[in-house]
Amino acid sequence: MAFIDLTTAAAVSAWLNQASTIDTALIQSIVTGYSQYILTLLDRTYMGGIMQYNEKYDGNGSTDLMVKNYPVLAINSLAINGIAIPPSPDGIQAGWVIDQGGSGAGIALVGGGTGYRSLYDGYEGIEMNGNAPPLGAAPYRFFYGRQNVAISYIAGSILTAGMEEQKVSSSSPYTVTAANAASFWEDLGATDTNGAPLSGYTVGAPFTATAGVYTFPASMAGQNVLLNYKYGGVPQDLAQVATVLCATAYRRRKWIDQTAQIQPGVGNTTFSKEPIPPECRLIINHYARTFLD
Repeated sequence: MAFIDLTTAAAVSAWLNQASTIDTALIQSIVTGYSQYILTLLDRTYMGGIMQYNEKYDGNGSTDLMVKNYPVLAINSLAINGIAIPPSPDGIQAGWVIDQGGSGAGIALVGGGTGYRSLYDGYEGIEMNGNAPPLGAAPYRFFYGRQNVAISYIAGSILTAGMEEQKVSSSSPYTVTAANAASFWEDLGATDTNGAPLSGYTVGAPFTATAGVYTFPASMAGQNVLLNYKYGGVPQDLAQVATVLCATAYRRRKWIDQTAQIQPGVGNTTFSKEPIPPECRLIINHYARTFLD
């Protein structure tokens, strides 16, 4: 599989109702090619899960900034003109917040001012009002400039693994590795096989060597447990779209540039020339990046 793949050759073969050993290399090439095609339509570079991004943007003089990759899950750091901006502790006090009201692509700056403009507004020639933050100054803004906004953040689509059964190792350190450990994001609780919540275990954090690795007490050695957690992945509806488009492309290679074919004793067979089935287009449009950098 390629890093950008939105589906798998096995999923496409299953949709075609054929053995996974048939034309495996050909189908894999179609998967990678059409994954890039979909990403190009979406104006995205990656939709396969969670990633850390380090980017620079031009300051726009606004309190809002839209980033290229979303939904945004966490911000590691944000600096404007080299000045570090802290997170807002409550969405009211000065700092940054992640806009959760729409696409999840927005970073907003908030503050406790009364509306007077100050140096933080990012507008040249604005007279200072003499009131220091937070008594009279407006919120921070993404000060106008070229590549003067530096942001490090984590973004991606989150899926949920529901009650994945695993067996704790019988010897120290009594661990279990989640099936999706490579893209592990958040533990939602482990239980025994009867559904009783377990405690006293630890889980490796995302983007660490032990991400998705559960360590249980010695008393749990050799026992089966159920893991429930969040992990990064291709949104399921988008993965299905990629599967359908790849299967369609695989079938269409037999009638390239044909629109119809005579079937003796039966009639004519007409082929669809739509590059993307309407139901797939609706889903693709949902994930398209529709705002400018």
